[in-house]
Amino acid sequence: MQAELYFSFCNMYALTGCSGKLGGAVLNAILTYDLIPANQLVICTSSNPSDAQWDSVKSQGAEVRQSNYDDKPSMESAFSGCAKLVLVSSPRISMDFNNEIGRAHV
Repeated sequence: MQAELYFSFCNMYALTGCSGKLGGAVLNAILTYDLIPANQLVICTSSNPSDAQWDSVKSQGAEVRQSNYDDKPSMESAFSGCAKLVLVSSPRISMDFNNEIGRAHV
């Protein structure tokens, strides 16, 4: 049992940007084509994780966590337990080139 728990813990994927058009399309494709099992997905969103927009993904087994690119502790908390990251970039181009933020979050 412990090995199974460890294996599933190590296979968690953090997904960012899923409330946007591109990120939403990425999430939809992942779920529609069963590319990653929903129970291995952690949706990291600046939206309220309790919003109804997340009910469908939560009912499929995904976890939704609060995160904000401007709040390092929220990103660390959202990424906690995830070994992989599917990063859908912020529309704020300046954030894409701030390597210190990127290193701090991944």
